[in-house]
Amino acid sequence: MSRSSPSSSSASRRKSYIRRSLEKLGYTAKVIEWEPIRSGGIMCGPEGGWHVELKRPLPSGVSADLLAYSLAEMLDRIDELPRQNKEPSNGGWPTFGAAAVRHFTTLPPMKQEPKSAYSRDIIKRIKAAAKKQVEGCLSVCHIFPRAYCVAKPAPSCAIFAIPWQDAEKVIRKPEYSSYKTVYANVGNVQAGDWRAIAYVSTISSQQTYVIDLP
Repeated sequence: MSRSSPSSSSASRRKSYIRRSLEKLGYTAKVIEWEPIRSGGIMCGPEGGWHVELKRPLPSGVSADLLAYSLAEMLDRIDELPRQNKEPSNGGWPTFGAAAVRHFTTLPPMKQEPKSAYSRDIIKRIKAAAKKQVEGCLSVCHIFPRAYCVAKPAPSCAIFAIPWQDAEKVIRKPEYSSYKTVYANVGNVQAGDWRAIAYVSTISSQQTYVIDLP
């Protein structure tokens, strides 16, 4: 899959694929749109990507908005939706037992060209941990397996440098290196720590959290 913005015909095909994937689970897309990925503002990650708004009514606990940087990430988000068909086949949220949330090793100081830590396995572990730690968690996206805390200006505020090598493939480019200010679950974070962070949606809020893995 190309890492660049999809052409008009390619975007149309991908929208159709997203729509069909939702329909297989019993959902209808009200809006499917793509915006070119671009650098965000100061202390923000990249902006743009895919946005899907689901048609209501929806099952309890399901967010109407799905966000992703790439088609692959969007399909992963769709796979996590509980099936709405009358006779579900292995439907519902994926379950990950405590044993699946394996130890997340603290990484050494970042080298000039660190190897990417982004993998399907670590993403599943971070999602499982987020759903346990964030009350009312509806969805987890924009996951970075490691982010380096460069400053802790206040007890409830931490600033992280995010290695571009750990971003999802579509934004895995040097120009997308960024800093992100995080306010949620940063109480035990100290400058110099490597931590996992993710954008979590709940019924009442949407923000980036530090995710603790045992």
